[in-house]
Amino acid sequence: MAELDVFECGAPAQLLPHIRQPLLGRLLRDWQARCANGLLPARRDFAPEQLGYILGNLILWDIQGDPPVATYRLYGSNFAIHRIGEMTGKRLDQLPDPAMRSMAMHGLQKVIAERQPLLTRGRYARPGDTVVAIETLTLPLAGDGHRIDMILHGQFNEFRGYEARLAASGNFVMQCEPVELLQTYLRDPRLGRLLQDWVRWRGRHDLPSRSDFNIEALDYLAGRLVLCDIVPPTPGGMPRFRYSLFGSDIAETRGFDLTGKHIDEYPDSIFAARAQLACVQATDRRLPLRIKADAPATSRKHSRFEALVLPLAADHETPDTLLVGQISMES
Repeated sequence: MAELDVFECGAPAQLLPHIRQPLLGRLLRDWQARCANGLLPARRDFAPEQLGYILGNLILWDIQGDPPVATYRLYGSNFAIHRIGEMTGKRLDQLPDPAMRSMAMHGLQKVIAERQPLLTRGRYARPGDTVVAIETLTLPLAGDGHRIDMILHGQFNEFRGYEARLAASGNFVMQCEPVELLQTYLRDPRLGRLLQDWVRWRGRHDLPSRSDFNIEALDYLAGRLVLCDIVPPTPGGMPRFRYSLFGSDIAETRGFDLTGKHIDEYPDSIFAARAQLACVQATDRRLPLRIKADAPATSRKHSRFEALVLPLAADHETPDTLLVGQISMES
């Protein structure tokens, strides 16, 4: 069931003062800048790298037929990890969450009818889960400037009470975001410091390299650092991640040292699959990634932890190493 405080179509100047999430405001301004002579922008007007600041929180729908049918062409990685699964290639009416499905279908109908951006803000309850606070921005696109054939949708969810039940649920929460947004989520100041160091190391490059820093200088995370070498995938396969450093404090908590081994060799296969997914996301998106989760079931000490995954690249472009800082939430 959804309760909406805002459900408004209008011109950018009308909506911008009411947007709370800064990255949605930036998305609306980017959309507005691509409108010309009364024509709607097209999908080709947005290069993926130009949307890197919000890519994990974007949905792109193909719109076809009469009545219109919406098919997911892009389903942001930050949605795919929240118990819904991957929706790319599926129709909107196949979305398993009934509250979100109804809200999205109503929004698309309004955007298609009015040909203007739509701002939505409110709350909805997911089956068997907590109340979710949500803010979305839905934008029409037209290849010919007139007929809407795609819709771009930015969305931010806040799972209220979700993290308080994290240990009991056994879940594994990932957030892969631009630095300015991820910084607001980090709870441990040592991880915030690591993120700022990573920004400083990269300078004007896309990514810092392993040679840009001295790991001994990260003494504020002594024993809590991991380095993973990225092993390129075989054709049609997935990359593997091999531990070249496995922090002593982490090894003590886990009850084993994985230096020289791969993530997929973790004794807890479920944790291994989730950690592998996190590493793939940070590698593919070339962005920092935050994890908040239970320790693996096989650990000597059962606790929650917060981690920050940072991509590194010798050529400053293609990730070849991941630096991970990990803090037990009881420490």
